[in-house]
Amino acid sequence: MRFICNKSDLTNAVNIVQKAALSNSTSPVLMGILLEAKGDTLSLTCNNLEIAICNVIPAQVDMEGSVVVKCSLFSDIIRKVDGDLVHINVNENMVANIVCGGSNYDISGFKIDEFPVLPVVDKKSSVTITKRQLKDLIKCTTFAAGISESKLILTGCLVEIKNGEITMVAVDGFRLAIRTIKTNADTDASFVIPAKSLNELSKIIEDSDDNVEIIISDKNICFVYDGVKFVSRLLEGDYIPYEKIIPSDFKTIVKVRSAEFERAVERASLIVTNEISKGPLESPLIIEINEGGLEMSCENQLGKSEERIFPSIDGEALKIGFNHKYLLDAVKVCPEDEYFIGFGSPQSPCLIYPADGNNAFKYIVVPVKLRG
Repeated sequence: MRFICNKSDLTNAVNIVQKAALSNSTSPVLMGILLEAKGDTLSLTCNNLEIAICNVIPAQVDMEGSVVVKCSLFSDIIRKVDGDLVHINVNENMVANIVCGGSNYDISGFKIDEFPVLPVVDKKSSVTITKRQLKDLIKCTTFAAGISESKLILTGCLVEIKNGEITMVAVDGFRLAIRTIKTNADTDASFVIPAKSLNELSKIIEDSDDNVEIIISDKNICFVYDGVKFVSRLLEGDYIPYEKIIPSDFKTIVKVRSAEFERAVERASLIVTNEISKGPLESPLIIEINEGGLEMSCENQLGKSEERIFPSIDGEALKIGFNHKYLLDAVKVCPEDEYFIGFGSPQSPCLIYPADGNNAFKYIVVPVKLRG
C-alpha cells in the first residue's frame, strides 16, 4: 500500500476515529487503527466492539491496500510531524513507513484479518437533524443515565421519534432527564442507545447547523455526516415507563431565572464540594420556601452557607433537601431563561419544566430525607 494525503485532513480524521480505539486490551486490534487506501480515498477505522468510527478523506493512492497499526502511536506521530503532506508506504511485511517533512518513521503493523469489520446497519428507519440539535439532546440528558451494570438498560438513553418530535430520556433512579426537539421527521422509532456512546459522539461533532443522518436498525445505530460514520450497538430490553413517574400534583410552584438559581445553588454548595468526608446524604442542600423568598443552606464540619433569592412563589411553605450535585446537574443544562420548579411534599420528587409552557424539557430530582 502506498499513498499521500494532506497532513491536516489526516490529523482531523485520526482525532475523530481514535475515540473508538481502546487504550488497553488483550486484543491488539482493538487498540489499532485500520488504514484502507482505495481509489482516491483513505478510510480510517477504529472499533472497540461497543462503538466503531470510520472517516474517509481524500488521498493520492499509488497502490491500494490496508494495514492495522497501533492507534496511539500513529496518532502521536501524525500530530507531531511537520509538513503539509504525509507519505505512507506499507511493505509486504506490514511495516508502515511514514514520511512527513524531515521526519521518517517505520512502525510495525499487522494484517486486517482479525480486525472487527464495521457493523452493517440495515436501514429500518432514519431521521435527519442538525449537529447542534444532536449535541443539545445529548448534553441535556446523558448526565442522568445510570452507571450500574446490574441495570444495564438504564445505562442507556431512550430515544423516541414520533409526531415530528425527537425525545431523549435518561434515568438512574435518583433523577430523570427528558429533552424534546421538533424536527421534520416523518418516521416513528424507539430505541435505547448507551449513554457512553452518545457522550463519545458529542465530543467529535461540532456545534453547527450542518445535518447528521441517523440510521436505525434492530441492533445498531449509525450517525453519518461529513465523511464520518459513527456506529453504536443498541441496548436490548424494556425501558422504564418514565411517563408514569412524572409528578403533576404540586403544592408549591416556584418560577426562577435560570442563571440566578444555578449560581445560588453553586454558591450554597461550596461547603459540600470542599467537604473532607464526602457522602451524598451527609450535607444535603436544604431549600426552604416561605413568604420571605427561597433560602438555600448547607452545613457540615467545615461551616455553614446560606443563599437567598426572591423568585415568584405560588403555594405552601416548604422545607426539602437535595443532593446538590443531582440538582445542579439538572439546572445547568436547562435550555430556557426561566423555568418552574414544582414541589409536592418534602418526600416527593420535584419537577423542573419550562415556564413558557412548551414541552422542551423536564427534569425530576428525588429529595433526600432530612434528619430531625
